[in-house]
Amino acid sequence: MKAADESYLDLGRMIAGHCPRGFREAKLTARLGESEAELAIECVLDDGSAAAPPLHKFARDDLQARLTSLREEEGREWQSCTVTLVRGGGFTMDVAD
Repeated sequence: MKAADESYLDLGRMIAGHCPRGFREAKLTARLGESEAELAIECVLDDGSAAAPPLHKFARDDLQARLTSLREEEGREWQSCTVTLVRGGGFTMDVAD
């Protein structure tokens, strides 16, 4: 497995770790600023309801560091992204400048 693949896998695990057990879909939205990033996670549960787990400072810092590292590995200066996880192994990451 390439280093970049492992970085994406780590990011997915970090996001999943903030969602209730057995979630169907999780979505991280992020905007990386010059200092503090704007981050939010929304999880869709089996019954279709949504949960927005709180992200405490350490979790925010860890996610921001992982996203910043991925951005550097890619060699692109994107400013925002949406990462979607789907039960069964689905992972997409959309970025915008």
